[in-house]
Amino acid sequence: MSESSWRIIGIALGVISVFGITGISAAYRFSRSWGRQYRFLRLHRTETLDIVLPTSERKRGGLGISYVRSMTSVGNMRGATQIAQAVGRISRTRRISVAVSEEIESRLQCDLVILGLPGKNAASRMVLGHLQARHPEIELDIAEAAPPGCSISLAGHTENYSFEKQPRGSAYPTRDVALIVVWANPLSLRRRRLLLCAGFTTYGTAAAASYLVHELPDIEYKLLRKRYRELPSLLSPRVWPCFAMLIEVMLINDQVVHRRRLAFTPLPDPRYD
Repeated sequence: MSESSWRIIGIALGVISVFGITGISAAYRFSRSWGRQYRFLRLHRTETLDIVLPTSERKRGGLGISYVRSMTSVGNMRGATQIAQAVGRISRTRRISVAVSEEIESRLQCDLVILGLPGKNAASRMVLGHLQARHPEIELDIAEAAPPGCSISLAGHTENYSFEKQPRGSAYPTRDVALIVVWANPLSLRRRRLLLCAGFTTYGTAAAASYLVHELPDIEYKLLRKRYRELPSLLSPRVWPCFAMLIEVMLINDQVVHRRRLAFTPLPDPRYD
């Protein structure tokens, strides 16, 4: 063997002695997970990411100062945190702008994350309106009237929802239904990403956000591609994965213990549609 080959072997043995097989294996798994997340989400590396949360309520401030502040819930913040952490893994220096829908200051021209259904989020209402107008064939319809009139329809499936509390005086719901949309930002003049997660309660919204960034980019997307051949490979450099999905989550306290897919429809990448 040549001297350069022995030098390479020496470097490899040195790395193994410092980090160990377990450390190297963990680093390899992390890099693969990071790569799948990046190729699935297709977020711009440097521009600001806009996250728009629903406005749960507006309260008047006190202490002698008269003002009205818009508020959102803990579940919505949890969902935003899940997505922000995933974005931080992709680009540690990327700026993230978070706003409630009643106080949006951005033009929403960059990558866009929206949490919440249209009833409490004007940005959600706007982008879903674009999606319904462009793709009426997916039969997306959302009814947010007082129970039992709540429902979401997608791809021929309609799921009704009524708020049922867990036993023993708990304030948490037993289940929730959530919509996930992965598409291109219809408000942007450039090709930028749209990610939308929206449940009837904030627990469903948070569960959908966690599922979107942690489970969908991995084995879940591989399983979906086996059934829906229209979905592109994550290795495709140009075509983005785009789809709409409806899920149901079952809860104990605020933790998801079961999740199932209710409806799914692939969407064409708008660039090639």
